[in-house]
Amino acid sequence: MRHVYLILACVPAALAGAPRAGDAMNVWIAPGRAGRGLRPAERQLRGLPAVVEVTGRPAPAAACISTAFGAGNMERLMIELTSRERIGRILRREPVDRIGLCESFWGDTKARWVADGHLAEEDSLEDHFGLDIRRSGGFTLAAWLDYKEEIVEETDETKLVRNPNGAVLRWWKGKSGTPEHVDFLVKDRAGWAEHIKPHLTDPAGYRKRMNLDAYRAARQDCAERGLFLAWAGLNVFECMHPVCGHENMLIGMIDDPAWVKDMCDTYAEQLVNLMEIEFAEAGEPDGIWFYEDMGFKGKPFLSPAMYKELVWPAHKRTFEYAHSRNLPVIVHSCGYVEPLVPGLIEAGMDCLQAIEVKAGMDLLQLKRDYGEHIAFMGGVDVRPLVANDRDAIRAELETKLPAAMAGGGYCLHSDHSIPNQVDYETYRYFVDLGLEIGTY
Repeated sequence: MRHVYLILACVPAALAGAPRAGDAMNVWIAPGRAGRGLRPAERQLRGLPAVVEVTGRPAPAAACISTAFGAGNMERLMIELTSRERIGRILRREPVDRIGLCESFWGDTKARWVADGHLAEEDSLEDHFGLDIRRSGGFTLAAWLDYKEEIVEETDETKLVRNPNGAVLRWWKGKSGTPEHVDFLVKDRAGWAEHIKPHLTDPAGYRKRMNLDAYRAARQDCAERGLFLAWAGLNVFECMHPVCGHENMLIGMIDDPAWVKDMCDTYAEQLVNLMEIEFAEAGEPDGIWFYEDMGFKGKPFLSPAMYKELVWPAHKRTFEYAHSRNLPVIVHSCGYVEPLVPGLIEAGMDCLQAIEVKAGMDLLQLKRDYGEHIAFMGGVDVRPLVANDRDAIRAELETKLPAAMAGGGYCLHSDHSIPNQVDYETYRYFVDLGLEIGTY
């Protein structure tokens, strides 16, 4: 049985419309009615933002309310939601018990915390810290599905790898990081048409691009534990630059925009086709999480006008597909992307995630400008955590959370991810204080 969410004191007239068993309906309790049973006619109250569990018979108000409502008072009682309920309501900017909690960790962060004895290797950081969101279901979108990575060169510290897109990248060995871009097989429209597009558009390879068993298991686990499952994968911008590199992609936007638009349209079509198969066979998630890093420090990679011409149609296609299944869309976009936010909202984004402070993003300004349209996740500077400075962490949270959570629509997350310089005790402090401030 689900928890009661929220009850507001009000004095509505009794209305018709009894719910079905198991429905979560909006219910307002009139002053003076605490302790009485609720007649079925009083359970449906015109979409106002409060919810109780309904079991097919009148829900006793005494089970929901521990305090009597005095005449004229407007009090509220918050009772804990499941993670699935909480995040769903946050993405709709509806009242909740507390802000949401989500995070991204570097692999060597967990390794350090395990080595320090704070958790076991098999432990999940998401479970350990009680995070609300789980991510699963992303697709393999490299062109050559059966190609094994080739080691071109190797040193004690790095390895130079040719990957299944034909790109040659230098990676660190033994630690997290982004690769050095050394060379790309695809540099223009001709390379795309010859080496990449035919492999992407071949339906015979679709099932090799998904891991249905892993997604199905994650979905079942989340359903059993009341967690919010986000299907998480790349959108079109994050598919293009691994093929040809940022430089060739951005020059192409100017010199050959039709090529870039073809890449966007091709990947959008592929994403919709693959999600259609996965959701039909393994069930729908609770929401969609697209990775789409479109900014760097102080600027986006492309202008709003160029975004609207080339990338926006693919975003609209994929976001509308999610909405056709009643799935909210979270967009992770690192760097400074504020100029692109209006277009992302128009395409159908429901939540902006990351909100990277060191790139110039301002959570509170975004909340003021767009808080009536979208939810937010992140925007809390990770640098005080990296410095393990508790006073700076408290100042960051106390400055931002009250405004970010006002009116709903906020989930706590660092402004990018948690690197291995962050002490375990520091991150625990961040979570505990964030939830203390973030409880309504």
